[in-house]
Amino acid sequence: MLLIPAIDLLEGKVVRLFKGEFSQPTYYPFTPLEVLKMWEEWGFRRIHVVDLEGAKYGETRHRDLILQLKKNFNGKIEVGGGIREEKDIEEYLSGGIDYVILGTKAVELDFLKKVSEKYPGRIIVSLDLKGEKLGIKGWKWGVRLELDKWIKEASLLPLESFIFTDISRDGTLEGVNIAFLEKLKKWSNLPLILGGGISNAKDLEIIHSLLPNVKGVIVGKALYEGKIKREEVEKWLNIS
Repeated sequence: MLLIPAIDLLEGKVVRLFKGEFSQPTYYPFTPLEVLKMWEEWGFRRIHVVDLEGAKYGETRHRDLILQLKKNFNGKIEVGGGIREEKDIEEYLSGGIDYVILGTKAVELDFLKKVSEKYPGRIIVSLDLKGEKLGIKGWKWGVRLELDKWIKEASLLPLESFIFTDISRDGTLEGVNIAFLEKLKKWSNLPLILGGGISNAKDLEIIHSLLPNVKGVIVGKALYEGKIKREEVEKWLNIS
């Protein structure tokens, strides 16, 4: 089970949002590069980077910064936020980014099919859920989607993975939502990456026990605020 630290970017700074609300950012006192090098020193091999302004406004806002981060990291980087056009995907992948995350555009299966077949194994689908609603366009509103039907079709495509985030817990340190995990069991045959609400190392144990085949877990605030210690991280790095 991969542990994947999140680096969320807003106005060039490292932040975490509370339940996806742009009105409630927590800013951290270090640069994106400083954070990246810290996580690399800890032994993380993959980083989750989100262009929050890109997600909000529907266009990439931190591309140059993100490509610079990749040049300074020996592991893999996945990027999401504001990626709506094929040219955005091409610019990131040609710039060295390993995986591109699609949220809003992923709902359009024709587009998803086209780009995943053009870039097999390089596209990640991100589903940000709040109850039965799907968050799109930077979490500004929710839409209902026939998830079972959509996932059945999307699972046939050459995607790298599916990220499921519980928006109601994201950035809260409230702990994992057991009901949310139970709901995901029916899709446990897919390469799943989970996010939202991780508060400590015990939550990682819970996820691993309920979804033993899970590919990875995205961790944000719990790392930034010291709720998960370096020695606890090392255990998961050694078995992932």
